[in-house]
Amino acid sequence: MRVQCICYIFAIRLKVLRTITVFATVSANIGGRDPNIIIMGLLAWIILEYATGKPECKGGTLMASRDFVNRRLHSFLGLIPVGLFLIVHMTVNYFATRGAEAFNKAANFMESLPYLVFLEIVFIYLPLLFHAIYGIYIAFQAKPNAKRYSYYRNWLFFFQRWTGLFLVIFLAWHIWETRIAMLRGTELNFDMMANILDNPWMVAFYIVGVLCAVYHFSNGLWAFLVHWGILVTPKSQRITSYITVVIFILLAIVGIRSIFAFVNPDVVAMM
Repeated sequence: MRVQCICYIFAIRLKVLRTITVFATVSANIGGRDPNIIIMGLLAWIILEYATGKPECKGGTLMASRDFVNRRLHSFLGLIPVGLFLIVHMTVNYFATRGAEAFNKAANFMESLPYLVFLEIVFIYLPLLFHAIYGIYIAFQAKPNAKRYSYYRNWLFFFQRWTGLFLVIFLAWHIWETRIAMLRGTELNFDMMANILDNPWMVAFYIVGVLCAVYHFSNGLWAFLVHWGILVTPKSQRITSYITVVIFILLAIVGIRSIFAFVNPDVVAMM
């Protein structure tokens, strides 16, 4: 087993090194590209190689161990960096309910954080990429577990998979409309979001996206606590289910009010 593990680790390191070498060679021949985009592409490539590629040293026990580690890492990253960022991001957006000036101050504060690019890459984009890529793999590999979980819980698992798949599309579009637009010179402020949401179809798209994100987080919180052995008894799992429902409702209200704050502040005052 020890020889297999050493072989596996060596194979992964060679694969990552090969990926970096190829990508660096390609990037060196591309002029005028933003360094942040190049870094993000490199990170996505490395994660894709590691998360979905087959190791060059195979073994039944080794493959099962790798899958166990990947699933725990997927669950952990979805909660700690990505989940916490979701809450922070929604909190900043909620300042829009107090007016454009309040939102602009909150957004400017976040943009003025030291080492922002490093923080975004290490604590947001990198965990998000792994969670998304490996999540897609899980979505098409996993099957309902009627023996261990109830009919109701299996339906929640079904929605967990499909909200995750929708979020890949939604987040890609949201990042394109905001972070990539900023790299092209658009200023991050209240007017940016107001312009994005000036179309009723886009408002509906963002409402669905926010609801999917909130559901994915709240239900994923329950799954994290169960898979990591924190919730063991059926009673604790049932109580936590009620708590996650409350979390979903509260975050959904925050997200929807934030969206309408960019569209029509008068509507928010009546909500």
